[in-house]
Amino acid sequence: MNKKEEILTEVKRFHDKYESLVKYARVTPKQISEHKLVKELVDKVETDYSKEVKEISGKDGDWHHGFNSGMLAACRYILSLNDVDKDFADNHFPFLDT
Repeated sequence: MNKKEEILTEVKRFHDKYESLVKYARVTPKQISEHKLVKELVDKVETDYSKEVKEISGKDGDWHHGFNSGMLAACRYILSLNDVDKDFADNHFPFLDT
């Protein structure tokens, strides 16, 4: 694996982590109770990122959610630079849909 591939692999790993955390923070109790897939996502995030879930749920939760959102936006920007081009990345930044 060359250096660029290593970098992109790590950015993709971070993207997946922060996308999961941002999705988690946006889920409502009603969605969890009504949708099996949402419940599965919540359970997986709570297992995979227990420390981060505690941070989101704590007294500084808004700060942590903002950090996670910023990381997601940055990762998507880098991946868009690689996958499409700079104009696309610039025009869609910060893309935070989940």
